[in-house]
Amino acid sequence: MEKVIISELFKYGFIPMLMVLERMEKIGEYEICNTILNTLKEHSEKYDLDLPTKLDGTAVAQMKIAFMTKFNLSGDIAYSNSEYYTDEIIKAIDKKRIK
Repeated sequence: MEKVIISELFKYGFIPMLMVLERMEKIGEYEICNTILNTLKEHSEKYDLDLPTKLDGTAVAQMKIAFMTKFNLSGDIAYSNSEYYTDEIIKAIDKKRIK
C-alpha cells in the first residue's frame, strides 16, 4: 500500500492526499491513515519540505501560494481540482486492496 500512496502523492500532491486522509479517518480506515501520515512525514524529511499532516487553512494557503508563485496559476482552481484527484487516489487504493 505504501507504494501506491507514494505514487499518488507525487502524482496529485499533498492537498488531495490530506483529503483522502480525512475521508479514510471518517470511515475508520486507520491503517491507510497511518500509511499516509508516515509517507508525508518521511517525504518531508527526505526532500526537506514542510508538508502538512492535516487539512486546515494553513495547508490550503500553502498550496495556493505555491501554485501562484511557482506556476502563475490560480490556487483556487488547483484546490477545486483536488476533489477529483482525491477520488482518483481512492480508486488507486481500492484497486490495490482488491489485488
